[in-house]
Amino acid sequence: MSNPSSTLRKISGLLTLPAWLHVNQLYRKRLVNKSGVLGEGIPWEDVQKGDRATPLTANIISSVVHQDDLETIHVPLLDLDIKHHYEPSSTRGHAHLYLDVELTHSEYEELLTVLAKFGIIQNGILKQFKRDGMTTLRLPGMKKGSSTDEPDKPQCKLCADGEPHHVSHHNASLAGASL
Repeated sequence: MSNPSSTLRKISGLLTLPAWLHVNQLYRKRLVNKSGVLGEGIPWEDVQKGDRATPLTANIISSVVHQDDLETIHVPLLDLDIKHHYEPSSTRGHAHLYLDVELTHSEYEELLTVLAKFGIIQNGILKQFKRDGMTTLRLPGMKKGSSTDEPDKPQCKLCADGEPHHVSHHNASLAGASL
């Protein structure tokens, strides 16, 4: 018998999902919009409970991770319809998400309040906003807790001394090496 978690990682042979998504309900649906054309404009309301699928036949993953007669539990799955940038944080499993959408001060506070309420962001981010009137992130390359808060310096692969320089710094015989 195959391992369900390894099977789920092989959906359509194209996708690898993190372990925490291995309990989400899966569906199989013909992905067409109302005009019958494959592609954008897919009406998600067309997904019905009868369309449940196995990890090998699924083409849709749902937010539902548990469902019984009393309650349905979800993990947020967001289809972002705006330009955005995802930058992994120096803390493993964490990230910084930059969203290209302009909000008023009160709209941004409302968004942060909801995100903090559900533990998606730390309460400290909301407190920072209320105190400073803004949120801030370290720029990419800045390490949390570094004593200098300077970006990582490019390191020479030839001598590993951390000093930025060119191949000419080294013996002429290494001039063809890649830094």
